[in-house]
Amino acid sequence: PEALLDDAREALRLGHTAEARRLCAHVARALSADGGPAATAAACAAYRLAARAHAIDGDLEAALDVLRTAAAAEAAG
Repeated sequence: PEALLDDAREALRLGHTAEARRLCAHVARALSADGGPAATAAACAAYRLAARAHAIDGDLEAALDVLRTAAAAEAAG
């Protein structure tokens, strides 16, 4: 997951917000079955990165939705 998160960060740095969100979604899906603390932390990092991509694109409602998901995952995890 860390390599995918690094790829997502790089995509975001280059302005490829859709690619960053796609990679983040892949990380979150892959880790959702794990349930361990490290998996939860990585999934939350992916959610926050995806929220940043939404914010850059000007979709603040989607960014807030994703941040709520990250907060819920942190609270549960």
